Formats: sequence, structure tokens, C-alpha cells
Amino acid sequence: MTQPLDLNAIQARLDAATGGPWTLRDDLDGHGYPGHLWVLQSPDDGPGENHIVISIGIKADGEFIEAARTAVPDLLARVRDLEAAQPTTYWLAEYDGTEPTLWPTETAALAHCEDYARTELTSWDWIPEDGAQQIVHVDPDTDRPLHRGPGRVTPLTVQPVT
Repeated sequence: MTQPLDLNAIQARLDAATGGPWTLRDDLDGHGYPGHLWVLQSPDDGPGENHIVISIGIKADGEFIEAARTAVPDLLARVRDLEAAQPTTYWLAEYDGTEPTLWPTETAALAHCEDYARTELTSWDWIPEDGAQQIVHVDPDTDRPLHRGPGRVTPLTVQPVT
């Protein structure tokens, strides 16, 4: 399974890198081994000076790194936009006599209702009902459902506004 990207760590590495745009050149000033040594440079540090970032033996690798200086910020922005545009599911916990509350996980919503159930029910269980989870009173000896109970957890999906 693919691990989620740590966008903040990627952003920190981007922010710490030398500013751009980066330029790939065939051997700095034409000396050495033209065609075999590629030099990636950042913008001028001062008049007539270039800051050498890295020497690269394979042109395609250099082209990839050169493009990364502008592509990575664009990719980060796009990923963040896409993540923000994803629907989010919350769980509505309803228990008779209490205010309905939203929870970030189904487990938390179920636990919220169960905290109330423990104070008034001797035996209960959850059953799926119309896409939600419903508390039912159960026979303490047979665990057979008797009737609907006072708690319900319903998933709610919030669609982002685009």
C-alpha cells in the first residue's frame, strides 16, 4: 500500500532548496568534457557569477532536476487543491434526550452513544439500518433484538464547494 505523502516535509525541503529557476548547461563555460558533464546552476549570485548546484553525468537526469524547481511547487499546490476538494465523511451521533453531535470517525460516534446507553440500558447492540447504525435493546440472555433503542449513528458526506 502506498504511504501518504508528507506534504509539509516536501514543502520544507522545497523552501530550503536554492531558489530558481535552475538552468542546465553543457559543462560550465565549455571546459572539461562537453556532452558528458552537465552542470545545474541557480540564478546569478552576483555580477557574472553563477552558483553551481550540482554536476550531473546524464543529461536526462539534469533536465528532470532542472524542471523540478518549478514543477514541485506546482505539484504541491495541485495535490493540496485536490485533497481539499475531496468529500469528507463525518458521523452524526444522535441519542434521545441529547443534542446531536458530529464526530470525525464512526468509532468515536458509536462510543459517544454507548456512553449514554451504559447509563440507561442493561443490554444493547448495534444493527445496520438504512445506511446507519441503530442501537437496539436486546434480551440479556439470548442477545435477541427486542426493539429499537435511543441511539443512532449516521454517516454524512460533505461535498466541497468548487
